[in-house]
Amino acid sequence: MNWFSRLVNVARWRFGRVVAGLFEQYPDLANREHVLSVRSDDAAQSSGGFQSASDSYNYHAWTQKAVGVWGSSIAPLVLRVTRGGEAVTHPLNALLDMPNPDMDSSDVWRWWATDMALGGEHGLEFVASRNGQIAEWYPRQPDAFHVRPDEGRRRYWKVAEYRLFPNEQYAYTLRPEEFLHFKFYNPLQPYRGVSPTGAVRLSVVIDELVQVWSRQFFGNGARPDYAVIAPQGITPMERDEIEFRLSQKFGGALNAHRPIVLEEGITDIKTFSFPRGDSQWMEQRKLSRDEVGAIYGVPDEIMGFGHNTYENFDTAERVLWSLTLINLINFRDSRLTNFFRRGGLLGPGEKVETDVSRVWALRRAAAVQMKDALTLSRMGVPFNVIDKTLGLGVGDVVGGDEPLRHRWNWQDGDSGGDV
Repeated sequence: MNWFSRLVNVARWRFGRVVAGLFEQYPDLANREHVLSVRSDDAAQSSGGFQSASDSYNYHAWTQKAVGVWGSSIAPLVLRVTRGGEAVTHPLNALLDMPNPDMDSSDVWRWWATDMALGGEHGLEFVASRNGQIAEWYPRQPDAFHVRPDEGRRRYWKVAEYRLFPNEQYAYTLRPEEFLHFKFYNPLQPYRGVSPTGAVRLSVVIDELVQVWSRQFFGNGARPDYAVIAPQGITPMERDEIEFRLSQKFGGALNAHRPIVLEEGITDIKTFSFPRGDSQWMEQRKLSRDEVGAIYGVPDEIMGFGHNTYENFDTAERVLWSLTLINLINFRDSRLTNFFRRGGLLGPGEKVETDVSRVWALRRAAAVQMKDALTLSRMGVPFNVIDKTLGLGVGDVVGGDEPLRHRWNWQDGDSGGDV
């Protein structure tokens, strides 16, 4: 190592000591996360958490698994304009299927689901043709736009405009009727969304640190660290120099098993033994894994670490759709419907809905529901009451307020027909 490289290493080490000293004096700064930036032109920016959340998605197995469940489940589903619950022919259907020449709907909705899971918000930019009709639309990530409030209606959280790619030379501005902003409610900044990943950020960091510790432990020949004994004492400068030289010479897997030469008053080296079970690192990894699955509403069996029997997996899949994905889909459909309705593209009674008829988990749930309805009917409960109680969505039918009288077959427990 030449003198310049050594100088650079010492400078880096000194700078690291300064930063470490800052966190020692102000330990609360270590867990601070930037949640809001305000530009000089008073535009609400995305929090800096989207980048770190994206890093978790790229490098953390359980975050990628949970977010991937959102994306892979929602992306293939087809959206249609409906009237009275039935799909109808409408010009918007073609636009919903093919947003732009380079992407189909599954591409856009995979972006949408991933961005909502990581950043808690997402934008759709709508491009109009010369005649004023929407011709194309594109997904925009949370850090690709700023929100500029309407000063005259700030108390109502009115948006004046959106600034796209604000840090680029080709930045441009869009009116609210040209941009649809999806966001999970953020109590700290209602103009921006709140990231689900932010709630488990510390768990992800701890899990990553545990993995790094394990890698270093085995990379160093599974030998624990050591203590340097200097009975006569050393000055702070000598201690810093010893620490630096030891980390340079004996740190990392490549320097494992190299002999340490005692000098400068050092008389002994004592190794520390911390059995892996004592630090409960496996339990910490399980806790981090469970928290990630919980924040995204993905059951253990779907995440891949539950009791994967057929019954458990079947129930977990129905729970995932009933409690997590259907609510997310309804949130998206409602926002799309309101946006297109304000733009005059949807008539009275028309709305955008996702076709979930091919989702087997929901079809199995519907089969169980219909079986319950048949059981109640045989007990004499009127159909209209059953429909409202179970939420079948059929609506009132003629004669549905009177119970059906069944001819019961006592041999096989089945009804022989209505009388």
